Amino acid sequence: MPGQQLLALDVGQSGTALAVDGVRQEALLPALRGAAPIAEQLADLVRHALDLVDGGPVTVAIGSTGADSLTLAAEMRPRLPGTVATVLVAHDSVTSYLGCRGVEPGCVLAVGTGTVALAVGTAVARVDGWGSLVGDAGSGYWIGRAAIDAALRAEDGRGRRTALRERVAERFGGLDSLGVRLQADPDRVRRIAGCARDVAAMAESDDEAARITDDAGAELARTVQAACRRAGPGSQAAVVTTGNALAAPGLSAALVRHLARLVPDAHRTAPVGDGLDGAGLLPSVPDTFPLHALVSRA
Repeated sequence: MPGQQLLALDVGQSGTALAVDGVRQEALLPALRGAAPIAEQLADLVRHALDLVDGGPVTVAIGSTGADSLTLAAEMRPRLPGTVATVLVAHDSVTSYLGCRGVEPGCVLAVGTGTVALAVGTAVARVDGWGSLVGDAGSGYWIGRAAIDAALRAEDGRGRRTALRERVAERFGGLDSLGVRLQADPDRVRRIAGCARDVAAMAESDDEAARITDDAGAELARTVQAACRRAGPGSQAAVVTTGNALAAPGLSAALVRHLARLVPDAHRTAPVGDGLDGAGLLPSVPDTFPLHALVSRA
């Protein structure tokens, strides 16, 4: 907004990145936690981030996992100081899309701790992004959870031998009572997702790690397939993939392989930016673009 500083936040399941007037900050704020209401958690993050802003009126633009409600911005307002002039909140699928594609049709698949695809064609379709407990197929968390499952199966003698058994035991200080310890750990989503790095490192040398990687690639390709099918013509014209999890060469290769099989007409393009860039674009999304209706404002 003219005359206002812009505070942009990209809120995920492992942490929160932020930028002030387009300048990324070194500070990394906490991730969302499952217990408290999301409006309360987002307001807390904004209050912490305001320490980086030099007073004056501020526009706050947020992309967040779990931000499905169009009343979120209004719910946050009473919890924020008067220096906040405008609040805009959108699901992180929207901000990932804007960061990668701007206001052009296409499909964006974001793969980090969680997974979500958003496609814009003749319609708008969001696929997955259901969260670590019930969804996010092919994500860093999903891969990490599969690694733990493979390790415990090997420990029990129910599954194949795998080097993941030793690596998971090392990461978590042993396998005994692992389920109980993780259940009591408020940081369990991030810690479980961290096992995805072990899978990536072992994908070329361990059969179970290779299987998990290929399965994850297939899940991600099915997510893109569903998003493009539901969004209709135009969405396959530009399929963009983004997110830290895809830095793993094995997962990226598996996704490309399964995309070629399931979405043969997809034209893959490079992202212009990322979710934090997309959060910064929320104030400027034209009302003629379909994603404008998915932004909560107050």
